[in-house]
Amino acid sequence: MTPGYRAIFTVPADVDAVAFAEREFRTWLRGQPWFGDHEWEVGGHYRVGDGVELSTVGHNDGERALLRLRTANTANGRVSTTTLTAARALHSRGKGGQRVWIDVGSRPDPAAGNETTWTTPAVPKLARGMLAAVDAVDGRAAVRPAPTRVAGSDPAAVDDLYAVITDPDRAVPVVVAGAIAGVAPQRWGEAVAGVLHQSAGLQAGYWLDEQAQAELDALLPDSHRVPPGTLRTFLPDVRREDPADGRRHRMLSTTAINQALEGERIDARLQWVIGNAMRAHALKRSLPKELRSADRALVRAEGALPPTSSPTAWAPPAPAPADPAEQTDPALPAGQTDPAGNGAGGHVPEPVDGPLPPGVERLFADLFGSAAVTAERVADLERLAAAGRDASSEQEKLQRQLDSAESYWIAADDDLAAARASLEETETEHAIAVDELSQARERIRWLQTQLVKHGAAEAAYSQPSEDARGQRPQSLMDVLERLRSGELRYVRFTGDDKPVQELANNEGLGAWAVTAWDVLLALDDYARCKDDGAFSGNVHTYLSNAPQGFRTVGPQTHAARESDTVGKHPRMRRARMLPVPPEISAEQRIYMDAHFRIGSYRSISPRLYYHDATAATGTVYVGYLGRHLENTQS
Repeated sequence: MTPGYRAIFTVPADVDAVAFAEREFRTWLRGQPWFGDHEWEVGGHYRVGDGVELSTVGHNDGERALLRLRTANTANGRVSTTTLTAARALHSRGKGGQRVWIDVGSRPDPAAGNETTWTTPAVPKLARGMLAAVDAVDGRAAVRPAPTRVAGSDPAAVDDLYAVITDPDRAVPVVVAGAIAGVAPQRWGEAVAGVLHQSAGLQAGYWLDEQAQAELDALLPDSHRVPPGTLRTFLPDVRREDPADGRRHRMLSTTAINQALEGERIDARLQWVIGNAMRAHALKRSLPKELRSADRALVRAEGALPPTSSPTAWAPPAPAPADPAEQTDPALPAGQTDPAGNGAGGHVPEPVDGPLPPGVERLFADLFGSAAVTAERVADLERLAAAGRDASSEQEKLQRQLDSAESYWIAADDDLAAARASLEETETEHAIAVDELSQARERIRWLQTQLVKHGAAEAAYSQPSEDARGQRPQSLMDVLERLRSGELRYVRFTGDDKPVQELANNEGLGAWAVTAWDVLLALDDYARCKDDGAFSGNVHTYLSNAPQGFRTVGPQTHAARESDTVGKHPRMRRARMLPVPPEISAEQRIYMDAHFRIGSYRSISPRLYYHDATAATGTVYVGYLGRHLENTQS
């Protein structure tokens, strides 16, 4: 069943995640009207109510302790499940960490005649109770049942929030509510808590007072700031140095919040709008690697559990069958055999001569109902053993097939996660392109109108003159050839051809080639503009304010620098030490972190890295054109 609610968080190291999960689950169960006072333990299936089954399974492999507790309720024509999974590392190097994972789902039950009505579960009481009982986190983010206040009077609070927003290890969205001038902090905090009521556990919420608002504004660039009175959702992997990244992190406006405030009540529609968005993000997120491994181990362990039983039902064990050789059936005439072949008449099994090992007679009594050891029964036992070996071999074969299917599923899940990330980036770039196209069309319309007013109607609607540089390349290899030919006066390619060639194999219809060429033309015009004395700024300011007649591209596609994490990571920094001529660096390599996004396609997502040496040599050096270099999210 696809869950409608999924929360994953980490508990502190001094909390036993498995014991904590079991304790909270028992508390939650006792509060359910259908549960009663049933007894249960880990390692079984139980019927604990009318139409309700409880499955409990544990696993310990020496490195981690795992626990899974699940209820399945088929009441009211629906199948509703609540699953709680916990993982605890058994030593400092053990896998598993201190993770808790809650899944809640509800679907129609066709067996009850309900095939169409699907519902989205509210935040479960189990989740609220667990989050209230422990300081749960995701990365640096505090995952609480209600949003956390950030007070400007606390010197470390705003810095901590900034670290949460930019944390490369978090997976939950962070919702930050900007302060409203003149609104009492307590009232604002209550309003924010009300708006986020149906997304508890799915996000980390924070609300600012006015002083904290000003301090956070000073830390974030314009593209990522939280305007007063808005709720801004920061998705994972915030790239503060990339203005285009700001579009990914949506804002709920002051108007929407004010419309949702009805006296002391919050409009439930707004709660669910935000809650559903958070659910969608949580369900699209791939499970962390250690939880995927835990899930596989628990599925196998659950498959070995005994069948469902009632935890309150108990019956004394059945007495062991008596040895037929020691009893007489008065219904049998003298000399007649019973169905087991024992007796005075008919075929009498030939006994096996010689002393028997201890326990053999008891084994035969268990298997055949008689302790007599005969050649026929030994042959039967051999056949049973052979069948057991065949079954064991078949089980091993099925296990190998299962392992192969699991490996395929893991790879498919990774591919799906990469495709979703690529789609998100593509959607962002598409939105930017649509905005730029709309603005360009509006500007063209205005310019044409002005030209017509000044008697230049012919010029307003004529086609531009041909420019050899403006001829669109057909492929990335065409771009590389034109770069090498010296067609661009101020741009020089110093990188390796191989990444370009590998990129060309995935190019498709040549859109990357056109985009890359547009970027190169903009860099060439940037350097020409500086050489002419018409401009004195850097690349990023040029893209936003290019003088008339010079080419440019959207500044949203440009990142002036990489994050500090990338710059300080030895392997990632080394990948960006790219070739330059000796007049730029005696080592003939320099750290290039300024780059342009050329496109988005899964893990390829091509990038162009450059070094601006216009102040020294009048040239822009392109050191790399190829697939996305490794970063913190690779």
